[in-house]
Amino acid sequence: MIHTLVSMHIIALEQSLDLFSRENLASYLATAILALVNLGLTYWIIKRILFKPIQKLLEARREKIESDLAAAELHKQEAEALEAQYHSKLQAAHDEASSIIRDAQKLADLQASQRRQEVEEELDLWRKRVHEELSVDEARQELARKQAVVDISTEMLRQIFKSQSDDSLLDEKIQAAEAEVRKQMSMKEAVRDEE
Repeated sequence: MIHTLVSMHIIALEQSLDLFSRENLASYLATAILALVNLGLTYWIIKRILFKPIQKLLEARREKIESDLAAAELHKQEAEALEAQYHSKLQAAHDEASSIIRDAQKLADLQASQRRQEVEEELDLWRKRVHEELSVDEARQELARKQAVVDISTEMLRQIFKSQSDDSLLDEKIQAAEAEVRKQMSMKEAVRDEE
C-alpha cells in the first residue's frame, strides 16, 4: 500500500514536471491569448464607458477652473483699480485738508494781525487821551500857578501903590493885569477844547 501510494506520487510528479509539453504549452498560449483579448475588451469598455465621461468631467472642471481664474483676474484688476482710485481720493483728501489747514492758519494770522493792529490803535488812542488829559491838567496847573503869580503880583503892586497913594492908577494896572491873565486863560481853554 505504501508502495502504491508512493508510485502514485511519482506518476503525479512526472506529469507535473511535464510543464513544457505540447499540450501544456498550447493550453498556456490559449490562456494568454484569451487574457490579452479580455484585457483589450476590458480596456475598450472602460475607455468607452468610463474614460469619456471622466474626460468630459475633467474637461468641464478644467474649463470651470479657467473661467474662475479669468474671473478672479478680472476681479483682481477691478480691485487694483478701486484701490488706486481710493488712494488717489485719499491723497486728494489729504491735500485738501492740508490746504484747508493752511488757509485757516493764514486767516487766523490775518485776524490776529488785524486784532493786534486794532489793539495798538486803541492803545495809541488811549495814550493820546491820557497825554491830552495830562496836558490839560498841566495847563490847568500852569494857569493856577500863573493865577497865583498874578495874585501875588497884584498884592505886591497894591502894596507898592498903596505907599504911593494913587489908588486910581493902581486899580487900572490891576485891572490890566487881570485882563491879560484872563485872556491867556481863555486862549488855553480854547486850545484844550479843540483837542
